[in-house]
Amino acid sequence: MHYDSIIYFMYRLKKQKIHFMVQRIINSAFWKKQKKISGLDMGKKNYYAIDLFKFIFAFCVVAIHTGPLDGCMLSVVSTFYDIFVAIAVPFFFISSGFFLAQKMQYPFQIEANEIILKKYIKKNVKLYLIWSVIYFPLALVHFASRKIQPLRAVMLYVRRLIFIG
Repeated sequence: MHYDSIIYFMYRLKKQKIHFMVQRIINSAFWKKQKKISGLDMGKKNYYAIDLFKFIFAFCVVAIHTGPLDGCMLSVVSTFYDIFVAIAVPFFFISSGFFLAQKMQYPFQIEANEIILKKYIKKNVKLYLIWSVIYFPLALVHFASRKIQPLRAVMLYVRRLIFIG
């Protein structure tokens, strides 16, 4: 065998392995899988593509709050960044609605779905309030660094809490 044919063979083998790996990633990412433990179907579905995008968009949410490209002079980069990062919040809103719909009873049962919806809203409001309390001292420091009066700072914080989130 010539050296070139060995290289070509290794290239083809590597290409096939990469193709196989990409195909496995695509299959696992875009098709829902059921978790099985000890051969028993636990009924919980994993949505790997949603998990992947949640991971990516979590960084986008951090970027929204930290503004790492605020001083960027390139308008193309800045515009692309703003568009991509702006997708994060609607994605989380839509995906949480999707998972809420997965918990609902079909055909529609008012009592059962009302209980599920109340638990969901209660859990989310609780989480929102906890994180708002954690964020409050940081917001006050931010307002103090900009020399905003304390009463006005609290009013701005409450307004942003209600209308912006």
